[in-house]
Amino acid sequence: MEQNVTDQNDKKVSQIKQMLEQGLQGGANIEYDSAKKQFDVIMTDSRLTDSLNNIKEDPTNEKWPKLIKAFKKLSKQIKSGLDSGYTIRLVDPADETKTMLTILDGKVTYDFSAK
Repeated sequence: MEQNVTDQNDKKVSQIKQMLEQGLQGGANIEYDSAKKQFDVIMTDSRLTDSLNNIKEDPTNEKWPKLIKAFKKLSKQIKSGLDSGYTIRLVDPADETKTMLTILDGKVTYDFSAK
C-alpha cells in the first residue's frame, strides 16, 4: 500500500513539473523538494533572468504583477487538476538561496517586493 501512495505522489510531482515546464516554455529548471512539497523554479532563459534582475532593481516594474498572475494561475491549475499543498518558489537568479516569490494553492505566500 505504501508503495502505491509513493507512486501516486511521484506521478503527481512529474505531472506538476511538466505543467510548470510547459508554462515556462522550457525557460527554467524545475527542482522538487519533497520535504517541503515545493517546486523551485530556476530561470535559465537569459531573457527571463534579465527580466527578474530588472524587477529586483525596480519592483514597480510592470512585468512583476504579470509574472505573479501567471504563477498564481499555474498554482491554481495544480490545485484543481492534481492536488493542493504544493508550493511554487521563484528563485532569485543571482542567488539561488534567495526567494523572489512563493505561491501555495493559488495564493501568494511571499513576495520580495512587499516589504
